[in-house]
Amino acid sequence: MSKASKNPWVRRWLARVGRYAFLALLFLLIMTYNLPWSTQHMAIISSNYYHMSPSHPPNTVVVLFNAQRRFWPPWPLLCHSFNGSHSLKALARVRYAFTPILICGWSVYLASCPTVDRPTKFQLRDVQVLSHSVTVPIRSVSDQQLSVVACFSPLFYNERWQLIIPTLEIYRQLGVTLQVYYIQSMLVEILDFMKVYERQKIVKLETWMGLSVQDPDGTDRLGYDPNTELEWRNQAAAHTDCLLFYKFLIVSDLDDVLIPKLGQTFLEEFRFLSAKVPYAAGFSYNRYNTELVTSSEPGEFSLAALINEARVATEWEDPKYVVKPGNVQSVWLHWPGIISRGRMYTVPAEQNFMLHFRNWSMIDFSSSAYPRTQRTFELFKFQMSDMLQPARAVELEQNFHRFLATTPELGELFARLPSRVVYYPLIADCYNRIFYGRSKHPINCPGPVRCELPSLPGLKCAVGRRRYEHFAINRNLVVHVPLGASGTFHISDNGCSWT
Repeated sequence: MSKASKNPWVRRWLARVGRYAFLALLFLLIMTYNLPWSTQHMAIISSNYYHMSPSHPPNTVVVLFNAQRRFWPPWPLLCHSFNGSHSLKALARVRYAFTPILICGWSVYLASCPTVDRPTKFQLRDVQVLSHSVTVPIRSVSDQQLSVVACFSPLFYNERWQLIIPTLEIYRQLGVTLQVYYIQSMLVEILDFMKVYERQKIVKLETWMGLSVQDPDGTDRLGYDPNTELEWRNQAAAHTDCLLFYKFLIVSDLDDVLIPKLGQTFLEEFRFLSAKVPYAAGFSYNRYNTELVTSSEPGEFSLAALINEARVATEWEDPKYVVKPGNVQSVWLHWPGIISRGRMYTVPAEQNFMLHFRNWSMIDFSSSAYPRTQRTFELFKFQMSDMLQPARAVELEQNFHRFLATTPELGELFARLPSRVVYYPLIADCYNRIFYGRSKHPINCPGPVRCELPSLPGLKCAVGRRRYEHFAINRNLVVHVPLGASGTFHISDNGCSWT
């Protein structure tokens, strides 16, 4: 044995040197893995100013954006805000909006910035002296007194008004104050129908589109489409955008329908649960797949028949939920991202659950006998009559037809809704191929952008569009800034598309 190995001091020294060498090597590996050898991109979705908020300190701007999952700017981001008399520079606090999806190359982030009182101008830069400042438009969050708001995942290639109307009318009649629909693309006839609801202040239609990412000189050096690296059409960003602006409550897809059972209205149910579980950040509802029968023709459509003929299966799905807006700062589809106070409470199915309107039969009601789907399944112990009495469903139907008759243009637009369904079976096959057929373990970042959907000459579709400007903060960080408060709808004569 050597003298060095016998000397305790030498052994301690070697151990210390080895530990430092290991830490140095680990640091170099981390830096090599994360340093932006390629350009980092920051695609802004919205920038929201809070004068006073239960979720944020006074005078805060929260920037919602997409970026590469390993977003690591070479220098810390700096916010610079101005009003008529003051300015303020402050470091931005950048966080994931929710746990990133490891199979996806891009994720959703929040950057929180202290600002001056009621800023008129807001800029992003970094801490370097030679950094370039990028002006980012900000919006003051909604000050409407809205008791219950429902926000839905973005609609794309949408042609199924039979799915929209039940949710639209059930929520309208049972106490949802505002329904917010993010629309990537939709048949023109359906959009025109929904615009009447928007004029009645029942819904808000927001354009939703893919990312536009390029360098300031107009070249695309990224080498791939970032939209293929965003999970499920960037839906969590849409939900969080809705939370930031409206402070909504109900988080769901369009085919997830909640019917209040613990009160006459949604507000009564949520107040009941809040009193029962005052510490809750929100309430998760179990979902069960539901089979529905409806007509492909608007003239034969019956809301009451759709509700009363529905059958609830024992097939459980991941929950959807309701949040207390003051306790949550970001959301994902099945649970919140950032919870500032409390924790989620799961509502027992015996008290209430969500209906997942998943399995549909489009039939001809004028026939003396009409078939259901060929599926056989075990019925859940609670059925539609436990959620909504048949007489109440008839009342919903009567109110719907009264609304059609008394609202200008609505009845005529309803009669013109399309009966042809083209995209839905193609999308269903694609989703089964990339996700459900793989036991929900996809090999690539899942989303409809990976589906091959054809152009259809002669089919009019409204496609959401928004213009962006592209600025470099430094040579390794490009910021993509949307122009205007919202996008517009482009009418295509060749069916729906992604751009």
